[in-house]
Amino acid sequence: MRTEFGQIYGRSLAVDNNAQNPFDAKLSDNIKLGGDFRGGLQASQTPGETDQNSFQTKRANIYIHAQLLENLTVYIDQQFSPANENRTSWLMWQTTDREKYLRLGQFYLPYGLRLEDDSAFIRQVSGINFATADNGVEFGWDKNNWSSQLAISNGTAGAAENNQEKQFSLRLAYIKPNWRLGSSFNQNEAATVRREMFNIFATINYLDIEWLFEIDQIKDRDDTTSERLISFFEINKEIVKGHNLKLSFEYDDPDTNINEDERTRNSIIWEYFPTAQIQLRSGFRDGEGIPQKADDNLNEFFVNLHAWF
Repeated sequence: MRTEFGQIYGRSLAVDNNAQNPFDAKLSDNIKLGGDFRGGLQASQTPGETDQNSFQTKRANIYIHAQLLENLTVYIDQQFSPANENRTSWLMWQTTDREKYLRLGQFYLPYGLRLEDDSAFIRQVSGINFATADNGVEFGWDKNNWSSQLAISNGTAGAAENNQEKQFSLRLAYIKPNWRLGSSFNQNEAATVRREMFNIFATINYLDIEWLFEIDQIKDRDDTTSERLISFFEINKEIVKGHNLKLSFEYDDPDTNINEDERTRNSIIWEYFPTAQIQLRSGFRDGEGIPQKADDNLNEFFVNLHAWF
């Protein structure tokens, strides 16, 4: 569900032509609807394998936000495609000044940059993304320029609980109008292999360019300990009204004790907003890794349509 500013941005600030009467999914002062559709053509080339291309529905979601009382909210995120499943469902109580909240249910864990792309190394490898909402409780506190969240969850990515251990997620950020700096920590005792993750992330608006950065350290412990290092860097530039250019670089070192096992991925993406609540995206991604892992050398091209309300 987009905030009021998110709706304004998608209807007028980002677009080439403003819609005269954009669709308003606000049913009443207390009940709002929202939705997303993402689909298009995906083509890939993997060394030693047959080239592939297919039309895909990446995501079709409906959101419901109900203000039951002044300080009590219910939220539901239901996905209908590619699979029919509930992504999040939670109840949240907020203080009257909106500085503190308590959330209970299934929700996205507070960790790092919340990118839309679940395939990004920092979201795919960490296992914290839009496909892995977990059941638990979360406490949040926003005061002045500080924003903090602490969550305790099952550690099963929404699946049934199978032991007494839990997952702990902590996120802290200092926010100013043109930049933010933050850090996250996550420890999952519930997994077969105990995992500890730590990251530092930052965003800044400088030279009319949006810069995003995150670096993660992941430690998996069983009989031995392995350490993984991941980084993400992206810039976004509005070339002209309604046209955005996105460049990103990703790095993944699966085991810092092993030399020359790293993989990288470079992406260039063009985004066009022809009118309110419509986005066209086209992009190319170049993956490079060791020859023994063909998937690490995957090249992708895609053209997508994104519509929302």
